[in-house]
Amino acid sequence: MMNLAMPFVRKTSYFYFIALLYLSAYSAQVSARSAFNIVIGLNKPPYVLAETPNATNEQRWTGFEVELLELVFKQLKVQPRFIFMADGRLPSVLSLPHVDAIMTVNEQLFDRQYLTAPYINYQNVAVSFKPSVERIADLNHHKVASFYRADQVLGNRYAEAVKSSLAYKEYLDQQEQVNGFYAGLHDVLIIDINIFNYYQQTASASFNAINVHTQPIFPLSEYRLALKNPALISDFNRALRQVKYSDAYQALKIKYAIQAN
Repeated sequence: MMNLAMPFVRKTSYFYFIALLYLSAYSAQVSARSAFNIVIGLNKPPYVLAETPNATNEQRWTGFEVELLELVFKQLKVQPRFIFMADGRLPSVLSLPHVDAIMTVNEQLFDRQYLTAPYINYQNVAVSFKPSVERIADLNHHKVASFYRADQVLGNRYAEAVKSSLAYKEYLDQQEQVNGFYAGLHDVLIIDINIFNYYQQTASASFNAINVHTQPIFPLSEYRLALKNPALISDFNRALRQVKYSDAYQALKIKYAIQAN
């Protein structure tokens, strides 16, 4: 009797062999340059902070999100190197030969097959001088200042609401965004609560003396890591789960006064 399973076994073994070859070749390529390159798109304290370049003039990065990823890759025995690229969250960046991963992305930016489990949450809120914003639709009565590409990541209801707002501006530099709010250029900020708290704490005493209202009119925004090699996703997710239950993770949250994670 003919064994009908054999062609399937051969085909399965063949594709498994090809996958192993690809993974081995990719691992050798990463090893050859001695670092796993992760792209940072924006400097956004307390998640991502640019330090003064060291003696070799290489830019160093710290912050809650950077150090969280360092903890995860330490579990994987991989040395990450963070590199800044303007517009670094564009899908085309992942195809560059020296790029292995891109941080702080989601399904609106990348195909799900390249994405890890969510490793960080951002809680975007509406900040105002008066309690006048209770829902997204209320934004159309205000001069709104938001973060770069907010209209692409906060959903259709938000994009429609700000189209009819009294004025709308997106900031690449969120310190300028906060400064513009306190200078009276805008009456509502759309910003992550931890980023706002960071800049408010480092602002002048006159800013801190002003009472503001924060309203979480958005659900938590989950962000993932985009990996060039999807075969690494399951290992990353497993290491992430271990880190999230560790004392080191809790200490990191306390260090940067992080809410909503």
